[in-house]
Amino acid sequence: MFSQIYGNHIYNIWTKRQFGGAELAGIKIHASIDAVIRNNRIHNTCRGLWMDWMAQGAQIVANVLYDNYSEDLFLEVNHGPYLVCNNIMLSPRAIFNMSQGGAFVHNLITGRILVRPEPSRFTPYHFPHSTDVAGLITILNGDDRYFNNLFSPDSSCDHKVIAPNTQTPAHFLKYRFGLQQYATAQWPVRSASNLYLNGYQPYGQETNSLENRIFNPAIRLEDRGEEVYLHLTADSSLQKIETQLVTSGLLGKAKMADAAYENPDGSALTIDRDYSGEPRSLLSPKVGPFENLVQGEQTIRVW
Repeated sequence: MFSQIYGNHIYNIWTKRQFGGAELAGIKIHASIDAVIRNNRIHNTCRGLWMDWMAQGAQIVANVLYDNYSEDLFLEVNHGPYLVCNNIMLSPRAIFNMSQGGAFVHNLITGRILVRPEPSRFTPYHFPHSTDVAGLITILNGDDRYFNNLFSPDSSCDHKVIAPNTQTPAHFLKYRFGLQQYATAQWPVRSASNLYLNGYQPYGQETNSLENRIFNPAIRLEDRGEEVYLHLTADSSLQKIETQLVTSGLLGKAKMADAAYENPDGSALTIDRDYSGEPRSLLSPKVGPFENLVQGEQTIRVW
Protein backbone atom coordinates (compact mmCIF):
# COMPACT_ATOMS: atom_id res chain seq x y z
CA MET A 1 0.00 0.00 0.00
CA PHE A 2 1.09 3.56 -0.78
CA SER A 3 4.45 2.30 -2.09
CA GLN A 4 6.63 2.65 -5.17
CA ILE A 5 8.43 -0.20 -6.93
CA TYR A 6 10.74 1.02 -9.66
CA GLY A 7 14.01 0.49 -11.50
CA ASN A 8 14.18 -3.28 -10.97
CA HIS A 9 15.36 -6.00 -13.33
CA ILE A 10 13.33 -9.10 -12.41
CA TYR A 11 13.87 -12.35 -14.27
CA ASN A 12 14.34 -16.14 -14.13
CA ILE A 13 11.40 -16.87 -11.83
CA TRP A 14 9.92 -20.40 -11.87
CA THR A 15 12.77 -21.81 -13.92
CA LYS A 16 12.78 -25.38 -12.55
CA ARG A 17 8.98 -25.85 -12.84
CA GLN A 18 9.00 -27.96 -9.67
CA PHE A 19 5.60 -26.73 -8.51
CA GLY A 20 2.73 -24.51 -9.59
CA GLY A 21 0.04 -22.61 -7.76
CA ALA A 22 -0.41 -19.09 -6.47
CA GLU A 23 2.27 -16.47 -5.81
CA LEU A 24 4.38 -17.28 -8.88
CA ALA A 25 5.22 -13.95 -10.49
CA GLY A 26 7.94 -11.39 -10.97
CA ILE A 27 5.94 -9.07 -8.71
CA LYS A 28 2.90 -10.38 -6.78
CA ILE A 29 1.00 -7.93 -4.57
CA HIS A 30 -2.17 -7.95 -2.52
CA ALA A 31 -3.81 -4.66 -1.58
CA SER A 32 -1.60 -2.38 -3.68
CA ILE A 33 -3.69 0.67 -2.82
CA ASP A 34 -2.21 3.78 -4.48
CA ALA A 35 1.01 1.88 -5.26
CA VAL A 36 3.09 2.89 -8.28
CA ILE A 37 4.97 0.17 -10.20
CA ARG A 38 7.10 1.88 -12.82
CA ASN A 39 10.19 1.52 -14.97
CA ASN A 40 10.82 -2.16 -14.30
CA ARG A 41 12.13 -4.82 -16.67
CA ILE A 42 10.39 -8.15 -16.06
CA HIS A 43 10.97 -11.25 -18.17
CA ASN A 44 11.31 -15.03 -18.03
CA THR A 45 8.92 -15.35 -15.12
CA CYS A 46 5.65 -17.23 -14.74
CA ARG A 47 3.48 -14.13 -14.53
CA GLY A 48 5.19 -10.79 -14.91
CA LEU A 49 2.95 -8.68 -12.65
CA TRP A 50 0.19 -10.14 -10.50
CA MET A 51 -2.12 -7.52 -9.00
CA ASP A 52 -4.28 -9.49 -6.59
CA TRP A 53 -7.36 -7.71 -5.17
CA MET A 54 -7.55 -4.22 -3.67
CA ALA A 55 -5.34 -2.62 -6.33
CA GLN A 56 -7.45 0.51 -6.06
CA GLY A 57 -5.56 3.60 -7.17
CA ALA A 58 -2.57 1.54 -8.33
CA GLN A 59 -0.55 2.75 -11.32
CA ILE A 60 1.43 0.38 -13.56
CA VAL A 61 3.56 2.69 -15.68
CA ALA A 62 6.39 2.38 -18.22
CA ASN A 63 7.41 -1.22 -17.59
CA VAL A 64 8.85 -3.53 -20.24
CA LEU A 65 7.58 -7.12 -20.00
CA TYR A 66 8.49 -9.97 -22.32
CA ASP A 67 9.11 -13.72 -22.51
CA ASN A 68 6.84 -14.40 -19.54
CA TYR A 69 5.44 -17.91 -19.62
CA SER A 70 1.86 -17.27 -18.49
CA GLU A 71 1.17 -13.55 -19.05
CA ASP A 72 2.67 -10.13 -18.53
CA LEU A 73 -0.10 -8.80 -16.31
CA PHE A 74 -2.68 -10.67 -14.22
CA LEU A 75 -5.39 -8.49 -12.69
CA GLU A 76 -7.28 -10.55 -10.13
CA VAL A 77 -10.61 -9.44 -8.59
CA ASN A 78 -9.98 -5.69 -8.49
CA HIS A 79 -12.71 -3.08 -8.94
CA GLY A 80 -10.75 -0.01 -9.95
CA PRO A 81 -9.84 2.63 -10.47
CA TYR A 82 -6.36 1.53 -11.52
CA LEU A 83 -4.13 2.69 -14.37
CA VAL A 84 -2.01 0.69 -16.83
CA CYS A 85 -0.13 3.09 -19.11
CA ASN A 86 2.98 3.47 -21.28
CA ASN A 87 3.89 -0.21 -20.89
CA ILE A 88 5.51 -2.55 -23.41
CA MET A 89 3.88 -6.00 -23.17
CA LEU A 90 5.28 -8.54 -25.62
CA SER A 91 4.58 -11.99 -24.14
CA PRO A 92 2.21 -14.44 -25.93
CA ARG A 93 -0.51 -13.48 -23.47
CA ALA A 94 -0.32 -9.84 -22.46
CA ILE A 95 -3.19 -9.48 -19.98
CA PHE A 96 -5.37 -11.84 -17.97
CA ASN A 97 -8.12 -9.52 -16.78
CA MET A 98 -10.29 -10.95 -14.02
CA SER A 99 -11.10 -7.46 -12.74
CA GLN A 100 -13.10 -4.38 -13.67
CA GLY A 101 -12.61 -0.62 -13.59
CA GLY A 102 -9.18 -0.45 -15.24
CA ALA A 103 -7.77 2.22 -17.57
CA PHE A 104 -5.38 0.96 -20.27
CA VAL A 105 -3.66 3.90 -21.93
CA HIS A 106 -0.75 4.31 -24.40
CA ASN A 107 0.42 0.69 -24.15
CA LEU A 108 2.14 -1.42 -26.81
CA ILE A 109 0.56 -4.88 -26.74
CA THR A 110 1.43 -7.82 -28.98
CA GLY A 111 -0.08 -10.64 -26.91
CA ARG A 112 -3.57 -11.94 -26.29
CA ILE A 113 -5.99 -10.44 -23.78
CA LEU A 114 -8.18 -12.78 -21.77
CA VAL A 115 -11.22 -11.32 -20.00
CA ARG A 116 -13.03 -13.49 -17.44
CA PRO A 117 -15.72 -12.78 -14.82
CA GLU A 118 -15.48 -14.02 -11.26
CA PRO A 119 -19.11 -13.94 -10.05
CA SER A 120 -18.61 -16.06 -6.93
CA ARG A 121 -15.90 -14.06 -5.12
CA PHE A 122 -16.80 -10.98 -3.10
CA THR A 123 -13.79 -8.69 -2.72
CA PRO A 124 -13.42 -5.20 -1.21
CA TYR A 125 -13.45 -1.77 -2.74
CA HIS A 126 -12.43 1.27 -0.73
CA PHE A 127 -13.00 4.91 -0.12
CA PRO A 128 -10.55 6.88 -2.31
CA HIS A 129 -6.92 6.84 -1.13
CA SER A 130 -7.85 4.92 2.01
CA THR A 131 -7.69 1.42 3.42
CA ASP A 132 -11.23 1.81 4.78
CA VAL A 133 -13.52 -0.69 3.08
CA ALA A 134 -16.55 0.83 1.36
CA GLY A 135 -18.15 -2.45 0.32
CA LEU A 136 -17.82 -5.92 -1.19
CA ILE A 137 -18.84 -7.02 -4.67
CA THR A 138 -18.12 -9.67 -7.30
CA ILE A 139 -16.45 -9.32 -10.71
CA LEU A 140 -18.83 -9.11 -13.68
CA ASN A 141 -16.27 -7.61 -16.11
CA GLY A 142 -16.30 -4.38 -18.00
CA ASP A 143 -16.12 -0.78 -16.81
CA ASP A 144 -12.67 -0.69 -18.44
CA ARG A 145 -11.20 2.03 -20.63
CA TYR A 146 -8.82 1.65 -23.58
CA PHE A 147 -7.35 4.85 -25.03
CA ASN A 148 -4.42 5.50 -27.39
CA ASN A 149 -3.02 1.95 -27.35
CA LEU A 150 -1.06 0.26 -30.13
CA PHE A 151 -2.00 -3.38 -30.77
CA SER A 152 -0.32 -5.84 -33.13
CA PRO A 153 -0.35 -9.64 -32.74
CA ASP A 154 2.80 -11.72 -32.47
CA SER A 155 2.44 -15.50 -32.36
CA SER A 156 6.14 -16.21 -32.90
CA CYS A 157 6.69 -16.86 -29.18
CA ASP A 158 3.70 -19.15 -28.63
CA HIS A 159 6.01 -22.14 -28.22
CA LYS A 160 7.39 -20.57 -25.02
CA VAL A 161 4.06 -20.69 -23.18
CA ILE A 162 4.12 -22.91 -20.08
CA ALA A 163 0.86 -22.78 -18.18
CA PRO A 164 0.86 -22.97 -14.37
CA ASN A 165 -1.40 -25.25 -12.33
CA THR A 166 -3.40 -27.80 -14.33
CA GLN A 167 -4.09 -25.69 -17.40
CA THR A 168 -2.40 -26.45 -20.69
CA PRO A 169 -0.67 -24.13 -23.16
CA ALA A 170 -3.51 -24.88 -25.59
CA HIS A 171 -5.97 -23.39 -23.08
CA PHE A 172 -3.91 -20.22 -22.89
CA LEU A 173 -3.49 -19.88 -26.64
CA LYS A 174 -7.03 -20.61 -27.81
CA TYR A 175 -8.07 -16.98 -27.44
CA ARG A 176 -7.73 -14.72 -30.44
CA PHE A 177 -5.77 -11.49 -30.47
CA GLY A 178 -8.17 -8.67 -29.66
CA LEU A 179 -10.68 -7.02 -27.35
CA GLN A 180 -13.71 -8.87 -28.72
CA GLN A 181 -14.20 -10.78 -25.44
CA TYR A 182 -15.60 -7.61 -23.92
CA ALA A 183 -18.72 -8.19 -26.01
CA THR A 184 -20.08 -10.33 -23.16
CA ALA A 185 -19.00 -8.04 -20.30
CA GLN A 186 -21.73 -6.96 -17.90
CA TRP A 187 -20.63 -3.32 -17.68
CA PRO A 188 -19.96 -0.99 -20.64
CA VAL A 189 -16.41 -0.54 -21.90
CA ARG A 190 -15.08 2.76 -23.24
CA SER A 191 -12.58 2.42 -26.06
CA ALA A 192 -11.26 5.09 -28.42
CA SER A 193 -8.27 6.16 -30.51
CA ASN A 194 -6.56 2.77 -30.52
CA LEU A 195 -4.48 1.55 -33.45
CA TYR A 196 -5.00 -2.10 -34.47
CA LEU A 197 -2.47 -3.58 -36.87
CA ASN A 198 -1.89 -6.89 -38.62
CA GLY A 199 -5.23 -8.47 -37.69
CA TYR A 200 -5.51 -7.56 -34.01
CA GLN A 201 -9.26 -7.30 -33.44
CA PRO A 202 -10.88 -4.16 -32.01
CA TYR A 203 -13.57 -4.08 -29.38
CA GLY A 204 -16.06 -2.98 -32.00
CA GLN A 205 -17.86 -0.18 -30.20
CA GLU A 206 -15.14 2.44 -30.52
CA THR A 207 -14.65 5.99 -31.69
CA ASN A 208 -11.67 7.30 -33.67
CA SER A 209 -9.87 3.95 -33.60
CA LEU A 210 -8.10 2.75 -36.74
CA GLU A 211 -7.60 -0.77 -38.07
CA ASN A 212 -5.06 -1.83 -40.69
CA ARG A 213 -5.29 -5.60 -41.05
CA ILE A 214 -2.53 -6.03 -43.62
CA PHE A 215 0.30 -3.93 -42.18
CA ASN A 216 2.82 -5.79 -40.03
CA PRO A 217 4.97 -3.45 -37.91
CA ALA A 218 7.53 -6.25 -37.42
CA ILE A 219 7.86 -5.62 -33.69
CA ARG A 220 10.90 -7.34 -32.27
CA LEU A 221 12.75 -7.07 -28.97
CA GLU A 222 16.52 -7.41 -28.85
CA ASP A 223 17.89 -8.38 -25.44
CA ARG A 224 21.59 -7.50 -25.27
CA GLY A 225 21.96 -8.30 -21.60
CA GLU A 226 22.36 -4.97 -19.85
CA GLU A 227 20.54 -3.15 -22.66
CA VAL A 228 17.26 -3.87 -24.43
CA TYR A 229 16.17 -2.48 -27.80
CA LEU A 230 12.79 -2.47 -29.51
CA HIS A 231 12.67 -2.69 -33.30
CA LEU A 232 9.51 -1.75 -35.16
CA THR A 233 8.22 -0.18 -38.34
CA ALA A 234 5.48 2.46 -38.35
CA ASP A 235 3.28 3.40 -41.29
CA SER A 236 1.10 6.41 -42.07
CA SER A 237 -1.56 5.23 -39.59
CA LEU A 238 0.29 7.21 -36.93
CA GLN A 239 -0.70 10.45 -38.62
CA LYS A 240 -4.22 9.36 -39.56
CA ILE A 241 -5.55 8.35 -36.17
CA GLU A 242 -7.29 11.00 -34.07
CA THR A 243 -6.30 11.03 -30.40
CA GLN A 244 -6.68 13.25 -27.37
CA LEU A 245 -4.78 13.80 -24.15
CA VAL A 246 -5.84 11.35 -21.45
CA THR A 247 -6.83 13.00 -18.18
CA SER A 248 -8.89 12.32 -15.09
CA GLY A 249 -11.75 14.10 -16.82
CA LEU A 250 -11.66 11.77 -19.81
CA LEU A 251 -11.42 8.61 -17.71
CA GLY A 252 -14.26 9.54 -15.36
CA LYS A 253 -14.97 7.33 -12.36
CA ALA A 254 -14.76 3.59 -11.76
CA LYS A 255 -18.31 2.35 -11.36
CA MET A 256 -17.98 0.09 -8.32
CA ALA A 257 -15.89 2.35 -6.08
CA ASP A 258 -17.40 5.56 -7.49
CA ALA A 259 -13.84 6.89 -7.44
CA ALA A 260 -11.93 9.00 -9.95
CA TYR A 261 -8.72 8.07 -11.75
CA GLU A 262 -6.26 10.24 -9.84
CA ASN A 263 -2.67 10.33 -8.68
CA PRO A 264 -1.95 8.74 -5.29
CA ASP A 265 -1.96 12.19 -3.64
CA GLY A 266 -5.46 12.87 -4.98
CA SER A 267 -4.36 15.32 -7.67
CA ALA A 268 -5.78 15.16 -11.18
CA LEU A 269 -4.18 12.71 -13.59
CA THR A 270 -2.71 13.79 -16.93
CA ILE A 271 -0.82 11.35 -19.17
CA ASP A 272 1.50 13.98 -20.62
CA ARG A 273 4.75 11.95 -20.60
CA ASP A 274 5.68 8.86 -22.58
CA TYR A 275 7.63 5.69 -21.72
CA SER A 276 10.93 7.55 -21.80
CA GLY A 277 9.69 10.61 -19.96
CA GLU A 278 9.40 12.71 -23.11
CA PRO A 279 6.53 15.24 -23.18
CA ARG A 280 3.45 14.27 -25.16
CA SER A 281 1.53 16.48 -27.52
CA LEU A 282 -1.27 18.13 -25.60
CA LEU A 283 -3.52 18.14 -28.67
CA SER A 284 -2.85 14.87 -30.48
CA PRO A 285 -0.51 12.50 -28.62
CA LYS A 286 0.86 9.47 -30.46
CA VAL A 287 -0.66 6.06 -29.82
CA GLY A 288 1.47 3.60 -27.89
CA PRO A 289 4.25 4.30 -25.39
CA PHE A 290 6.51 6.49 -27.57
CA GLU A 291 5.69 10.08 -28.46
CA ASN A 292 8.64 10.46 -30.85
CA LEU A 293 7.64 7.52 -33.05
CA VAL A 294 8.03 8.36 -36.73
CA GLN A 295 7.06 6.65 -39.96
CA GLY A 296 9.49 3.96 -41.11
CA GLU A 297 11.88 1.53 -39.43
CA GLN A 298 13.31 2.50 -36.06
CA THR A 299 15.17 1.12 -33.09
CA ILE A 300 14.40 2.38 -29.58
CA ARG A 301 16.37 1.61 -26.46
CA VAL A 302 13.86 0.60 -23.77
CA TRP A 303 16.30 -0.44 -20.99
